[in-house]
Amino acid sequence: MSDIIAKQKEEKIPLIEIKMKREYNISPTGPEHFELRFSIVTFLDGLVLSTDYSVLSDVYRYLDEDTCNLFGDFKHGVAHEKFIENLQRFGASKSFIKQKLQDYARTGVAQGTYAPDVFVLHKDEVYNRFSIPLIVLEVLAHNKKEDDLYFKPYYYETIGVQEYYICQSTRTRGTIIKAYHLVMERYEEKRLEKQGYFSEILLNYVPQVWQI
Repeated sequence: MSDIIAKQKEEKIPLIEIKMKREYNISPTGPEHFELRFSIVTFLDGLVLSTDYSVLSDVYRYLDEDTCNLFGDFKHGVAHEKFIENLQRFGASKSFIKQKLQDYARTGVAQGTYAPDVFVLHKDEVYNRFSIPLIVLEVLAHNKKEDDLYFKPYYYETIGVQEYYICQSTRTRGTIIKAYHLVMERYEEKRLEKQGYFSEILLNYVPQVWQI
């Protein structure tokens, strides 16, 4: 595994900063999902304009071997207890946990690639595919709703994403239904204020409701 990772690090394949366009109007879960992501990217772009941060969408990131090892060895059952405990902490059902354990038992390790709907990171880390985002926002999709709600909080908490927001979309608007921030290596729910959720990274408020 380390040889594969070393090879990936040597590759200098530029990441494309995806700016979603309304005219495409495509999404595996419907146009409202796409439109909400577009609204979020546009808003965050405005916030980071004069900062050292960049906003990306749907760009694959990779975990290095040390970060993958934080989840433990699923092949021999060593990490099962910790995995179950943490997914239960975020509200996962027994059937969902069972399915995730079966998935990992086949490979022995947690998934090493991920592509957040929207994420924020330092500008100088845009082309480092192994860098960890500071902020991740996921828009619930019908085919991976439980992943976003119950698994990804544990996943992002473990790899060190500082803030994680979960959004739900309808035909006319989007709503942040959960917001977490990392406190002593563990996620705690953010407090909703009148202006929205305050981001300690952006030093600004992220709205709870988005018109699309």
